[in-house]
Amino acid sequence: YLTALAGWICLAMLYMAAVWTSLGQEAGRNWLAGWVLEMTFMIENLFVFGMLVRAFRLPERLTPKTLTIVAWAQILFMMVFFMGMAAWLRSLWFLPYLLGAWLMVCGIWTLLEREDSHGEDFDIMETPVARKFKDCLGDRFLPGYDNDSHSFFIA
Repeated sequence: YLTALAGWICLAMLYMAAVWTSLGQEAGRNWLAGWVLEMTFMIENLFVFGMLVRAFRLPERLTPKTLTIVAWAQILFMMVFFMGMAAWLRSLWFLPYLLGAWLMVCGIWTLLEREDSHGEDFDIMETPVARKFKDCLGDRFLPGYDNDSHSFFIA
């Protein structure tokens, strides 16, 4: 994995060099700043994905599918969100600090979580959102996973 990561980083730096030389120093700096910000979001996502997998006690066989669905949903959300709010987000001088603090909180929380607990003290079914789903869906809301298939939804 480290070799693949190093390859992608080298490819990104080559692209940044192409932007820098063809569009100028300011465009190159802007591209690099955006890339560093996206790398920060990627690292934050790793912490959040890890917390979600533990909170939902997701079976290992469903983890790749879940992460794929979450990643695509996030890409679509970010596309719509940033297209409509890009100028306003740039005006928020405190946003990078807020996101950095959130990243540190997620990292510290992950670091301090006991390895053997696996979130056993947290029951996702006791949250207000899960209770509301149970109220709305009744018996159709299953509090577990189908052990015989790779499905999230049962018709």
